[in-house]
Amino acid sequence: MHVVVAETDKFQSALNKVSNNTSKSDSNPVQSAIKIWTKADKLLITAVDTTSHQLTLGVSATVQIPGSILIEAEHFSKVISKFGDQVLMFDSEPNSGELNIKIGKDNIDFNLFSADMDDFPIEKSLPPVVATINGDKLAEFTKSLINGTLNKEQDISFTTVEDEDKLRGYVGDATSGLLIRSEVSIKDKQQEFNFKIPFTTLKRLPLFTGDINIHIEEGKVAFSKDDEHFLIRIADTEDDSEALDYIFDKGPSGYITTRLDQLKKKLAILRVSKSTQVTKLAVNSDAKTLVLSAHDFTRGNMLLEIGLGDIQGQTPNLLFDASCLDRAASAVDSETAMISYILHESEDSDIWVIKMFDESTPNSKQAVILPIQE
Repeated sequence: MHVVVAETDKFQSALNKVSNNTSKSDSNPVQSAIKIWTKADKLLITAVDTTSHQLTLGVSATVQIPGSILIEAEHFSKVISKFGDQVLMFDSEPNSGELNIKIGKDNIDFNLFSADMDDFPIEKSLPPVVATINGDKLAEFTKSLINGTLNKEQDISFTTVEDEDKLRGYVGDATSGLLIRSEVSIKDKQQEFNFKIPFTTLKRLPLFTGDINIHIEEGKVAFSKDDEHFLIRIADTEDDSEALDYIFDKGPSGYITTRLDQLKKKLAILRVSKSTQVTKLAVNSDAKTLVLSAHDFTRGNMLLEIGLGDIQGQTPNLLFDASCLDRAASAVDSETAMISYILHESEDSDIWVIKMFDESTPNSKQAVILPIQE
């Protein structure tokens, strides 16, 4: 293999991202290595974790002699990251067991990983394409779900909207006190589909720009752009969106509008005290303000206010878990927010919840927060 890489910064960025996706599995140590390989005019880097995912990123390169190698990820990544934007020249002779890299006047020899290339558990092909999505919109869509996750052990659910070119994501449950629903447009949908991804895996999804493909088959979902991809191994495809949509789509009994950035600032002030667990929201209709109050048994009380725009219908005083409010505001992440007050009635009891969403794009990012019962 003989390859020249001029875009050193892009290679270092891709190398760091891929190296952070290797597995530390003692049962299969080859997963601590990365595969560096050529394809046409690109140098590609792949990491594999057979329990969760596979990532391939690449950069443009001048490929004089094609080839592929396995190399221990951590040391290689740390060394290469220390160099600036100088041109990299990769040279590895077959069966030599070494990779030589020339960087300016410097020469570095790396020992290759002592394993057969066939032992590297890479998926050689991706599942069929089922839809296309804009990479920037996908990033915003998943950011909302990640920001709204309370428990890192949670799975995040995805499902298409039947007969519409839309994909919805859900995280949370009633017991946690917070539910998030995010929605994004997709194109060229070939079929309806649904899947679940662990929070810790979804956080690794790289930023792809432009149109990217979504691939689906049993046990796998992948996102790809040209030769780059992120493949995720999934175990659960149960679709529980119908029950969640009922909670999100029920009509409100009242609502308020406010600036979300101001709400975030006041919530942050209340959360300065680590022992503040509960926040009360009360609407002052006469003053057109939302009053946020919290009690700290050791440090005293806080009473903060933010201005409101519209106030309509019933807006009862409610108590909420402070962390749920924080996460909800981070998930919606807009300039202005509408907060709807929704009454869910049942034979056993009636319960009020609030739904927070972006007033200008109400379906894109929504958070339902369940109150603490007094």
